[in-house]
Amino acid sequence: MSSPKDITLSEFSQTLARYPTILNKYSKDAKDGVTPLQELDKFRYVEAPARFKDGSNTFTTDDILKLVEWKLRHGAYRPGFLKKVAKNTDETVEAATKDAFSHYKAHPNEIDVVINKLKEPLMGIGPATASLILSVYDPEHVTFFSDEVFKWLVNDGEHKPTPKYSVVEFQKVHAAAKTLAARLRVNPLQIEKVAFVIIKESEPVFVPKERPAPVVVVAVVQLNPIVRRRPNLPPSGRGRGRPASGIIKPNPAPKPAKEPKVATPKAEKAPKPPKIKAPAATVNTKSPGKRGRPAKVAVEDKNAAAAPGSAKKRGRPAKEGGRPAKRRKAC
Repeated sequence: MSSPKDITLSEFSQTLARYPTILNKYSKDAKDGVTPLQELDKFRYVEAPARFKDGSNTFTTDDILKLVEWKLRHGAYRPGFLKKVAKNTDETVEAATKDAFSHYKAHPNEIDVVINKLKEPLMGIGPATASLILSVYDPEHVTFFSDEVFKWLVNDGEHKPTPKYSVVEFQKVHAAAKTLAARLRVNPLQIEKVAFVIIKESEPVFVPKERPAPVVVVAVVQLNPIVRRRPNLPPSGRGRGRPASGIIKPNPAPKPAKEPKVATPKAEKAPKPPKIKAPAATVNTKSPGKRGRPAKVAVEDKNAAAAPGSAKKRGRPAKEGGRPAKRRKAC
C-alpha cells in the first residue's frame, strides 16, 4: 500500500485509473426504481460540482438527498439516515447553505465554523455530510470526509481506529489533503477516488468457509430369516367336534302376525250408594276391666280336711338308718 506521504504522481495516476473497475466491483445491481451507483457517482463528481460551484445555484432537499444516497451506497450504509434528511424543507436547506457559504467566502480558514453552520440547522447532517456539501461548493479546495479518506490520510492506511465523525477529525483530513494536493498538484476529487481504491484493495477478501463433506451414515439392518410356511393341506383324520347327523332340520314356520288389539270402551261405573251412618252405641256403664292375666280361682284341695301335719313335705325324703338326731340339752 502506498502511503500518502511517499506516493509518487505516477503511482497516484495508476491508482486513479483503477477507480471505475473498483466501483463496478463494489456496486450491486440496482432494484427497480433505485438509481444505479454509477449514475449517482456521476452526479457527485461531475454534475453537482458544475451546478453548485461558487454558489451559482441553490441547494434543495432533493439535491441533499441525492448526495446522501451516493454517500451511503458508496461507503458504509446506515439505515434510517435518508428519512431524517428528508424531513428538512427547501427553505431550511437554502437558508443553512447560504449562511455557511457566505461565511466560508469571508473566512475560508474557519472550516470548523462552516461545518457547524451546515450541520446544526439541518436534520440528519453531521460533519461528514456537511463536508460533502462544502466539497461540492468548492471542489478545488475541500475534500470529502469519507471513511476511506480518513483511513488513508489520517490512519496511514490502517483500518482501525474507525472515525468518530467529529469536526476535529475533519480538520485533520482537511489539513492532510491540502498537503498531498500541494505536493502532487492534484485536486481533492482525485484524492477521494485514490483513497477509495487503495483502501478497498487492501481490505481482506471474505472467503466463505468450505462446508464439510456430508457424512454418510450406513445403517446396517439385520433382516429376519426367511421362514418357509407349510402349504395349507386338507385336514387329515377325523375332524373335531360333534359329527353331523345328516338330518336336515326344516326351517321353522314363521309365526302368524299378531292381530292388532282393538281398544274396547270401558263400561261406566254405577254410582255408589250413600253410606248410612249406624246409630250411636249405648254407653257402657261398666267399669273397664283390668289389663293383664285374670286372677287364679282358689281351688279347694280334696284333702283340705286332713291334719296339717299330714301334708307332704317338699324336698328329698329322709334316709333310713342314718345318724340319730342330736338331743338338745335342757336348760
